[in-house]
Parts: sequence; structure tokens; C-alpha cells
Amino acid sequence: MRKIAVIFSAILVISMGCASAQPNLSPAQRLFALQAEYNVLQGMAADYCERPDADPEIKQAIKQIDAGIFQVFVKIKTGRTTALEAIPEIEAAIRAISEQIASVIERRTI
Repeated sequence: MRKIAVIFSAILVISMGCASAQPNLSPAQRLFALQAEYNVLQGMAADYCERPDADPEIKQAIKQIDAGIFQVFVKIKTGRTTALEAIPEIEAAIRAISEQIASVIERRTI
């Protein structure tokens, strides 16, 4: 399990740096990068939520955060918000879901 924690931590550090820390990207490029990060985290979260020993509280938090991110992407696609306006909200939601997954991994490795 410790190996998974190390791998996840590396993915988290790299991914959060990729989209949010590159000022040369246009809003559309940043949004595309964030969606790619979200897809990776969504897969990890789904794997966790399908486990029979998954903490129900963590599962619920992940589902709520995921639903929020999904709604932001829907607002962008339907023109109710712009990529530039949505980026901070998506970044915060990605961090929140990452922290939920990291807390589960940390508790399992201690």
C-alpha cells in the first residue's frame, strides 16, 4: 500500500503543477489540462469507491466533489460560464478530491 501512496503523491504533485502553474497556456489549454487531470483522479476515486472496505464518508465526499466538477464542465459546454471563470473552481475541486484520496491512502499506510 505504501507504494500506491508514493505513486499517487507523485501523480498529484506533477498533475497539479501541469495545468495550474503554466502561465503560458491559454484558458482553453489550461481547461483541457485540468480535464485530463480530473479524468485520472476520477478513475482513482472510482476504484476506491468500488472497494468493499471503502469509507462511506470519504465515498460521499468524493461523489459530491465529482458532481460539482461535472456541473462546472456542463456550464462551460453550454456557454453558461467561460473557461477562464471556471478554472479556479475546477482547480479547487481537483485539489479537494485529491486530498480525499490522499487521506485514505495515508490512513491505510500508517
